[in-house]
Amino acid sequence: MWRKTRSVNSGSSCRGVDPNRNWDAGFGGIKDPCSESYHGPYANSEVEVKNVVDLVTGHGNFKSFISIHAYSQLLMYPYGYQCTDVPD
Repeated sequence: MWRKTRSVNSGSSCRGVDPNRNWDAGFGGIKDPCSESYHGPYANSEVEVKNVVDLVTGHGNFKSFISIHAYSQLLMYPYGYQCTDVPD
């Protein structure tokens, strides 16, 4: 199953970005465009991610946002990508 977007990666024959790693929160990770986990050239670079960001930030009335990521069957809270406490 293809998990990446279909965007062209400049300077590479490999296509796509992992949209789960393209968000601005905690942006970073794999820099190899051929990796299934490639985060993209910059945060929110993918049109799919940018459209969701624009919807949420432009709406002004969201109380919560839940992203279902089926691979690990986990419900992860913000900053769930690391095992450190967040400041209050």
